[in-house]
Amino acid sequence: MKIKTTSLSFLLSLIGIILTIAINYKIYIAYTQSNGKDRAFFGLTVALQFGYQYYITIFGILGTILAVMAYFKTDQKKQSVYAFLTGLFAIAIVFAEIWRILI
Repeated sequence: MKIKTTSLSFLLSLIGIILTIAINYKIYIAYTQSNGKDRAFFGLTVALQFGYQYYITIFGILGTILAVMAYFKTDQKKQSVYAFLTGLFAIAIVFAEIWRILI
């Protein structure tokens, strides 16, 4: 069975979103378990312990590229646009500090 480009784009973007949410939940747990002195320098803790979260953007970038390729290659314009928007969301959510919303 051949996987369509738009389906692969959605899959990569959703993997990126799920991984980003999981990492942000781990950051939230680390923040709630830290004391006052650690919270003052928590940005440094996030950069050192959870810096790998920015590599998750690769999934969103690949999903976005595949969506653009699918847009010009196939007649499924609507699904390609949704896949493109999902890829952009997967990229943007990495840089949004979601763990601060959970506090």
